[in-house]
This record gives sequence, structure tokens and C-alpha cells, in this order.
Amino acid sequence: MRRTRAIDYIKKLMSSGDEDGAKAGEDLFELYLKWKETLELNDFLTFVDLIQNRWKDTIMRVLKGMPQMIGQFRAFSFEEYLVDVIRSKLKPERRGFRILWNEKLLIWRGGGREYRAALDIVLSRAEGDGEVPVVAIEAKIDVDAPRLRAVMLNFEMLRKVYPEVKTALVYLYWNADEILKDIARMFIDELFNFTSKRHVPAFLEFVNSALSKEI
Repeated sequence: MRRTRAIDYIKKLMSSGDEDGAKAGEDLFELYLKWKETLELNDFLTFVDLIQNRWKDTIMRVLKGMPQMIGQFRAFSFEEYLVDVIRSKLKPERRGFRILWNEKLLIWRGGGREYRAALDIVLSRAEGDGEVPVVAIEAKIDVDAPRLRAVMLNFEMLRKVYPEVKTALVYLYWNADEILKDIARMFIDELFNFTSKRHVPAFLEFVNSALSKEI
């Protein structure tokens, strides 16, 4: 389970003793509670846009972070949103599955050695003393070529160990060449753009279909 979450950044802002920092924390906390309750995509998008477009400079100044901290804040929030949506709509735990959030999973084995990598979200089932991934999901606010290559490599390696695993990339903004979408589909089962609300039910149907085949 991911150790740092959106609420951790928000609490630091609210308790910073800085007037602007506290205001940023209060604004974000209100929106955070809203999307946690409604799970509406528009509520979540308002939240992450506020981080980037209104409070970015304040957050970096108050929390003394580098530019990538803003990316992490938004990325961790996106992962949390997806976990909440999956848990609320599909109830995987009640069906015997686990949600692994940023936990290391075996993606390569050879020559008596193993390599594990942390994937954003994995729905798994227990098998013996280990976990067998059923669905692996990478959540990216922004997709550029390097991030996409990393996702494709991890998924391709994961399939060598678990050939039946289903894979998905969920993103908001595509900042890579359009042709890379076609190439990505050679390595990733589905791509979902969550700036479009119609992709949310399609994503849930994809995950549900994979889980249903395991029951």
C-alpha cells in the first residue's frame, strides 16, 4: 500500500503556519473530501487542476519541494481515485481479490534470480504463499514517451511470468506522438483516457470482466 497519499500533502499544508499554505490546504481538503465521497470524475479533475494551476507555486514554496513533487501529489491522487472507484463499484475484496497499491510484484525470473517492481495498482488472487495478478493498472496523469516505454516494459516482463494477466494504462493527458498509442496497444490490453467520462464505465467493465473470469 502506498505510504504517501494526497491527504499527507494536504495536512502538511494546513499545519504549515503559512497563511497561503493553510489556505491551499483548506481548499484542497474540501475538494478532496468531495471527490472521495462522490467519486465523480469532474470533482477529481477539479482537484488535480487546482494543484497544478492555482496552488503549485505555494505548495512548492511551503513544502520546500522540487517541481516533481507536484507531479507526485497529482499522480498519487490519481492512483487513489482509481483505487476508490474500483473498490466502490466492483467490490473486489468481497469477491476474494486483493488490491495491491504500489506494491512490488515479481516481473522477471531467470537463472535463479528474481526481479520485482512496484506497479501502480494490481488486483490479485492468492495462490499458495504468493499473489497472482489478475489485472495490472498503471495510472499516469501525463503520458510521455519515457513513461510509456517504462509501462510497456513492465507489462511485457510481467506477462512472461503471468501470461494471463490483463493490463491497462489509465491516463489524463497524452504528451507523446499519437502513433505511440498504436504501438502501446501491442503491449497493453487497453488504454483509457479519463478526461472523457465515457471511459470510466468502459474501464470498470474491463476490470470486472477480468475478475469475473477468475471466479
